[in-house]
Amino acid sequence: MRKRLFGLVLVLILLLSCVPFAAAHAADPQLYSFDDMADLRELCAKTYQTETYALHLTNDEFVLTNDLTIPENLFLEFLRLTIPEGVTLTVPEDVSLVVGVLQVDGVLKNDGYVTQHLLGVKRGLTETDTRIGETGRILNSGHLTCGPNADQQRIENSGTIRRWQAIAWLSDDDFTRVAELVENNPDTSFNLVAENREISLTDDLTIPDRLSLDFTGSQLTVPRSCLLKVDGSIHLRDSRVNVEGTLDNGNCLTVYDNISCYEILPGGEYRGDGLIILESTATLFPLRGVEQSLFEEKPGGYYTRKREPAATPTPEPSPTPTPEPDVVPLLDPNPEIVPLPDTNPEDADRPAQGNRLQASTGTYRVVLCDDLGLLSSAEAEQLVRDMVPITAYGNVAFWTTDEYARDEVEQARLKRRDLFGMESGLILVINMNVRKVSIQSYGTINKTISADRANTITNNVRNYLTRGSYYEGASVAFGQVYRVLEGSRIPQPMKYLSNAAIALMLSLMLMLPFVFRYSSTYRRGDPILIAAATALSFAGAAISLTGRDKRKISYSDGGSSGGSSCSSCGSSCSSCGSGGSSSF
Repeated sequence: MRKRLFGLVLVLILLLSCVPFAAAHAADPQLYSFDDMADLRELCAKTYQTETYALHLTNDEFVLTNDLTIPENLFLEFLRLTIPEGVTLTVPEDVSLVVGVLQVDGVLKNDGYVTQHLLGVKRGLTETDTRIGETGRILNSGHLTCGPNADQQRIENSGTIRRWQAIAWLSDDDFTRVAELVENNPDTSFNLVAENREISLTDDLTIPDRLSLDFTGSQLTVPRSCLLKVDGSIHLRDSRVNVEGTLDNGNCLTVYDNISCYEILPGGEYRGDGLIILESTATLFPLRGVEQSLFEEKPGGYYTRKREPAATPTPEPSPTPTPEPDVVPLLDPNPEIVPLPDTNPEDADRPAQGNRLQASTGTYRVVLCDDLGLLSSAEAEQLVRDMVPITAYGNVAFWTTDEYARDEVEQARLKRRDLFGMESGLILVINMNVRKVSIQSYGTINKTISADRANTITNNVRNYLTRGSYYEGASVAFGQVYRVLEGSRIPQPMKYLSNAAIALMLSLMLMLPFVFRYSSTYRRGDPILIAAATALSFAGAAISLTGRDKRKISYSDGGSSGGSSCSSCGSSCSSCGSGGSSSF
């Protein structure tokens, strides 16, 4: 009896002790390196349950010698990769391949993510490139990033292609060369990357749109009588910009740490209404030598110049003047709801029962495009009111559609851009064709509503949509978005279930040797052993179930050596935003 009691107590102790361990380490990615084809084949022959990264660390060109399919959850990175004639490389859905220079003489089948990055000037790579030989083909149905040298006629595309190229800033002539590339390639964005350099302007300089300057461990000086005009963007990592002349920010200045800054020295001038963005670990106001009180801080580390209050006419004297209120609300809590005009010729085919409404709360807008008529007129107006609080952070939209989409999050992003351009915004999309609900955001809102948060919120409301309660589902989703923006917590049942299942499995694996040590004293069919075996099977099934939720992983343009320019939206942002979706 004592031994049985000891066994039960041991199970409880091990179970409780493993819960925090599983919660902290269950999702940690693993990292490997490989030197040759044999190592790579061995890595690709395995099965990976969690995210695993494999890097080719040498500077030599890596040449595939036979067909290869990258397994699920394995993400490969090459400095230089060649696919020779007769060889096929397959990148499945939800798998990422990152390459500095890609030479395709065989076949590249991409259903996932193929991106390019300047993976380190110190490793000898001075620019990214994609070359497709006479015998090469790219079959793209996923997301492909390629440079301007890629022959479009050799790409069979049914997915998404973005043109982007990074070039190292090694000499004074490099900026002139890249500026000419920007002008001659209107569909491509460029990054000019400077590592451990000191650069001083000798004349006025304009950073054009679709060009991003990325500095790492570097310093840029703007002397007196010189003007640095930013129509693209500048990104600083362990770097600084010293301004003795004039810095005109017409678009975006970004820092990634508290060491980096834009310092306006005595006699220098800062002007412009562009964004100032704090990324990564940056917490200090990066524009030094200028009064911070002139700027308004928005959630997520964004700063914008405060707008001058509009001039108001002096009221005529009145015997009983009415004092103005001391507090002016930032947004109108009860805006006027008006019909949304049809600005797109394709909207002529929209069902007659659809609801299209909009409202303005001041700086940002609420837009409802219920093209499928899933909401009644009363529900549509109430949902607009439910969405109003989010406009304290950006624009917000709701859209229902039955258009087919291979990538529902990308479909949501394009609709958001169509409605709000490059302003901060969020959109919730219900796609009845593919039966998915998606949330996609950009700008200030995206700093808080990450892809993981979007996945969680859509997962929390899919049961409403399954039973046809579209208003309730959308209202709950927007309510959870607002609570997250305000810093509150929301339910995350799948995360907790996954951690609990992993903890249960680990505890039972550690407990079984102790149980079987005393198994000789138990009769066949002893309840302790039966319970342990049953629990072990349950834990394995639970882990298998919770592991079905897949994440799409892509490298954003703001990598450690890359930049943040994007060919789909120009260099006016640090990324295209992010989003998540769930089936219902």
